[in-house]
Amino acid sequence: MGVRVRADRLSNLAARDERTRMEEYLEPLLRRHLYTRRHLRTKLLRKGFSSSQVDALLDTLEARGVVDDRVYSRTWIELRTRKSPLGRGALRQGLLRKGVDPQAVRASLDEWDEATLREGARQYVMRLVRQGVSGERIFARMARRGFGPAEVRRLLEEEPGEDVEEQG
Repeated sequence: MGVRVRADRLSNLAARDERTRMEEYLEPLLRRHLYTRRHLRTKLLRKGFSSSQVDALLDTLEARGVVDDRVYSRTWIELRTRKSPLGRGALRQGLLRKGVDPQAVRASLDEWDEATLREGARQYVMRLVRQGVSGERIFARMARRGFGPAEVRRLLEEEPGEDVEEQG
């Protein structure tokens, strides 16, 4: 004869099993990269996990600080500023497209001062100048990145500083 298990107990066991499978799926992902809550939610739903269990797990991960849209957005802004800068509006739009919470976007952008963002843009423009990119192409590239013509003109008129990172 089999063991009888109450329906609610069976439901709890199934939910715990699903949660364990979600955690096992996320563990290697979260060790390698930062993700937004929305990105992780999409990944888990595509794997077939239930919406309520996904949201419960993400709430727990947020409470523990494992998933944090503010940390994600600060890190993304820092990387963009160093490697491939965007204007403030383009940064905002990029983060919103990635699903970062609008309040986290606003808070992260408020933490970055204009001088830091401008310095990243200046170094990027100087790299382009050293690579022989024409002023016209630099204007076009920077405009696509959300910088205005007057700002690009100022960046081009500045002398490259000693701190500009050399391309090797």
